[in-house]
Amino acid sequence: MNVLLVEPVYDHPFPHLFTLKAITYWRSQGESVRWTKGNAVEITTGCSVGCGFCLVPKLYGVRSRRVDRWQTHFADREIWHVIDDNLSQSMLSIPSLADDLLEFFGAAGPSHGHPIDLNSGIEPRSFTDEVADVLTQLPVHPWRTALDETSEAPYTLRAIEMMKQRGVDPKELHVYLLYGWKDDLADALHRLDLLLDADVTPFAMRFVPLDWFGGKLEYRPPHWYPLHYIDFARYVNQMKRRSLKSARRWSFRWFLENCTSHDHRDDPYLKGET
Repeated sequence: MNVLLVEPVYDHPFPHLFTLKAITYWRSQGESVRWTKGNAVEITTGCSVGCGFCLVPKLYGVRSRRVDRWQTHFADREIWHVIDDNLSQSMLSIPSLADDLLEFFGAAGPSHGHPIDLNSGIEPRSFTDEVADVLTQLPVHPWRTALDETSEAPYTLRAIEMMKQRGVDPKELHVYLLYGWKDDLADALHRLDLLLDADVTPFAMRFVPLDWFGGKLEYRPPHWYPLHYIDFARYVNQMKRRSLKSARRWSFRWFLENCTSHDHRDDPYLKGET
């Protein structure tokens, strides 16, 4: 196998420590490693959805705007990382954008083997049939969307079904599962069950306050037992290492009792208090 590692953004001469560890690991497994050119590119900016956990409207505004000459930023790259704030919403508010995407990516993508990484994911409320018809024609790998709160479930599940109907492999569907914002453990577990029922890959994403910029995270969500705030992400992300169907046999209780080293004597979940 030939392992591809993306060059540091802006071709920085000092790779990230994780990259160095990845190189060491793959070479220890007898694999060849080579650099490939990737780049983070924005086609549009701005988002009007107004999620309470997101900084985008404050940083980039609520109106979708096209980035000038975005096509030139894709030159000489083997992996295309598209990090738009809300590409699907932009396609609805900028009518000509859909044709531009089909013309550029539809022509260059399949013929040159370039995958498109829609890194920010699909915003499910704006993922209409018209948007789905365009994006599923492009070489997207993998697909990402989100289930940030239970009220969003009908939109997320609809988007997942629309992608499946258009031939997207469920294994390619990765869904961000935000937790620790307005929810509690029971709500997060319910949303996790919805995603497992849909046969997609969940990715647990802890909520952190907008004013946190690194260092020790002091935040503790009001409706979460402190240890669960850490353990839930470990629980979900362990599932990704196994088939989702076999992972369904695990319970969060089993995970706490067998895969963590905490003192559980005061754990409200294990005591049946939550």
